[in-house]
Amino acid sequence: DGGMRKGYRKQSAGYVDLMKQESRQTDLEIIDNVKRYYFGSVLAEKLYELGYETLERMQATLDLTEIMYKEGSGRVKKTDWLENKIMVESIRSAVATLNKNLQSARAALANTMGMAWNASVIPVDKQIPFLPFKGDPDNLIAAAYRFNPDWGKIEAGIQAVEGELLTARSGDYPKIALTGELNRYWNDYDGGLATDQNLSSWQMEIGMTIPLFNGFLTKSRIAEAEAKLSKIKEEQILLSEGIGLQIREKLMGLQAAEQSYQATLQA
Repeated sequence: DGGMRKGYRKQSAGYVDLMKQESRQTDLEIIDNVKRYYFGSVLAEKLYELGYETLERMQATLDLTEIMYKEGSGRVKKTDWLENKIMVESIRSAVATLNKNLQSARAALANTMGMAWNASVIPVDKQIPFLPFKGDPDNLIAAAYRFNPDWGKIEAGIQAVEGELLTARSGDYPKIALTGELNRYWNDYDGGLATDQNLSSWQMEIGMTIPLFNGFLTKSRIAEAEAKLSKIKEEQILLSEGIGLQIREKLMGLQAAEQSYQATLQA
């Protein structure tokens, strides 16, 4: 058949691999989202606790200011108490916002996990762990070419389009088909049409299709498949550079975060 069936098999295998990479990328995105929302909930809880503690401290300062204003020697004036009052109420408003953010973060975590809209997940961790990361860029890039779903989709796409090109080129070749048929009937009657010759029969056929002219359809299909293949290969080159740049940027971000963490810890 001039490679037609082989081309269709290659196309099908490429598209199946492409969908598998899509599924794997979805799995990785779910894992990433759950981890982000999880530690986002931890951060929201820490901010709320800090805000609530600050509010209690400022409330105590306000109570002391009010006592000194009403019962003191007059050195604390009403304007001082009012300024303190405004600050405390502003902090109270901020704490209410932090509480809302905390509840939203827990609900978002539950939603990302596929739970009901009214569900809420409370993280067990109370601190966000700091884990220094050391990695060699060359090894990380090599691993990305092996495991990155986008890279896998590009390779699967190339395989599928190569199959499409092979199928298109088969249009220039003749196709030969050999078919056969064997029939057997079980009938105890031995008269009429139920003779031995009619109870079993076979036939064999051979056919051939020779392409002569189809208005340059095959030539155009080949050109289209070659253009698709060239386009995907160019995208593969861009993705190859892009993966390297992404990993380099992530490594620099991790290094900057580590330096910031150490500096903040000293402070």
